[in-house]
Amino acid sequence: DMMQVTLKKPVIIALTCVTLFVLLLLHQHYTAYPTRLKLSSSCIRPTNVENLLDILNTSDSQVKRPKCYDAVRELMDRIYRVEISGADVKVPDSMVELVRDKWFGGDGDLYKKFEHPRVMIVTDKFTSQTSTVNPLRALRPKPSKAGSAEKLAVREMIEASKPGCNFCTDKETLEDTFGRVVWEKSHIFTAENAFRFYDYTGMVIPADIHDFMEIDAQTFETMLTYSALTWFGNIHERHPEKTHPVLIWDILGKAGASQIHPHIQMFVGSGFYPGKLGELDDAGRRYKSATGGNYLEDIIDLHIALGLGFKHKSSAVIVPINPTKDREIWVIGKGQYL
Repeated sequence: DMMQVTLKKPVIIALTCVTLFVLLLLHQHYTAYPTRLKLSSSCIRPTNVENLLDILNTSDSQVKRPKCYDAVRELMDRIYRVEISGADVKVPDSMVELVRDKWFGGDGDLYKKFEHPRVMIVTDKFTSQTSTVNPLRALRPKPSKAGSAEKLAVREMIEASKPGCNFCTDKETLEDTFGRVVWEKSHIFTAENAFRFYDYTGMVIPADIHDFMEIDAQTFETMLTYSALTWFGNIHERHPEKTHPVLIWDILGKAGASQIHPHIQMFVGSGFYPGKLGELDDAGRRYKSATGGNYLEDIIDLHIALGLGFKHKSSAVIVPINPTKDREIWVIGKGQYL
């Protein structure tokens, strides 16, 4: 039951996109439900996105499908509504050379796919989140050397922001009424957000690391498993109604961060998860009521069967077919192996 007053050790879901969210959920047991389908790991193994579209396209009877297809399709249909469609594109004569020769390097097959594109539209039946996939978008024109130039610009911006940074020391940040949670070894401390967006809005700040790209695994683990969990515990101890912890990490201005120095933000809902997490929690409840299954567990099984995820002990990593943003990754787990 999610609506309980005891703050339990959370499961963590990490989503990477323009904003990196680290969402903390209360423990949901990985119970095997009677209706759970038995799928073999990575039983479909598509070679690329085009191949996955072929496999999932129910209107194409010529495609050879793996033995596990029926089970995968049944689970897919439980969670998602999948449409594979497209509308032909007319390329004017003035653009043929540009599209065929410059964009696709003279590849005739790619040019034909461009003229007759296929788009996969995936809608989660329980959250109403809709995403679209067009394999050709990976080949769309991009500014030359944009990646390295952007990275250099970010590095220069970070370096220029060091003088006068408020987060390089705990002397220029607000303190919670119960004090700070401090990890002296790495100079990681908690602070109260000066411009709160929730009633209690804490932050975890690695004072000695001004560049988010220099945060190592050990520092990140300390920020989550010691600093954040201790802060959540302090809030719950003083305010027992605060039961549903949420942790987010927005990096740089485009993600909404007002400070360049890396900082994780924390708040706790009273009996419910605020915002996006609340939607996910409600979806899990509706899914269990409708199917008898565990929403996250079935999503994990489906993505592993599609070759889009893997498990490591009690944790799983998936690349969702229904992402909020491109390059999104979910890390779902519990316990010490998260």
